[in-house]
Amino acid sequence: MSHGGFPIEISAKYRAGKGNCVVFIHGLGCTKECFDAAFRSQPLGKSPLLSFDLPGFGASSRPQGFSYRLEEQAQVCMQLLADLDISYPHLVAHSMGGAIAILLAEEMGGKIKSLSNAEGNLIRSDSTMSRRMSSVSFKAFSDRLLVRLKRELLSSRDKGMASWARMMEKSDPLALYLSAKSLLSWSETGKLLEKFMGLKEKKAYFYGDSNSGMAVLGKLDGVEALSIPSSGHFMMTDNPSAFYKSVAEFICSK
Repeated sequence: MSHGGFPIEISAKYRAGKGNCVVFIHGLGCTKECFDAAFRSQPLGKSPLLSFDLPGFGASSRPQGFSYRLEEQAQVCMQLLADLDISYPHLVAHSMGGAIAILLAEEMGGKIKSLSNAEGNLIRSDSTMSRRMSSVSFKAFSDRLLVRLKRELLSSRDKGMASWARMMEKSDPLALYLSAKSLLSWSETGKLLEKFMGLKEKKAYFYGDSNSGMAVLGKLDGVEALSIPSSGHFMMTDNPSAFYKSVAEFICSK
């Protein structure tokens, strides 16, 4: 595809099926492989599925001069869906992907079937890692901080965090840095929560049960919040069977 004068190659995984396509959007420093278990999930067995690497991440291209602002990533997502003739998708989005999905839904004029927001950034306190990444110059980030972060994550007892470090190896450092700065900026404005709450389409917030103390859970004001047992931030890999069962039930609910 071409976006804003930049040729962009998107690495994607697609499965045909019946009904509206379930579209997965990954988080900061992650890849489409986060959602591989969805393609083996029995509850999602008949649904068409699409996962893909955002520009700058995984196996997608790293266009020189691309801003990596979340709103531009949302525009790329919208163009990808148009190119693939996917309309009224069910969006399932994790972490930074949750923020992108909110902006995508807005770009699409609300023409989505549902949004499953898996611990997507909504408020300032959701941005611990992006704040840390943004706290130094890009040179300091790429030369020192990124190496230190990966080392810390790899030594974590949380398997999801260790897996995150390995996925970061497939991320362009500049894409990570600029995406983190954009994510922090959006999270601190409070507008993501406002936009999420304002979506008229069906929506729910999913979270790992080990994160039940998150401040954002007290701000959802009637939006269904679904806890995924035996999991943390990376619920789709910590407990994929429970996560995708919950997502499928939500998608099928009235």
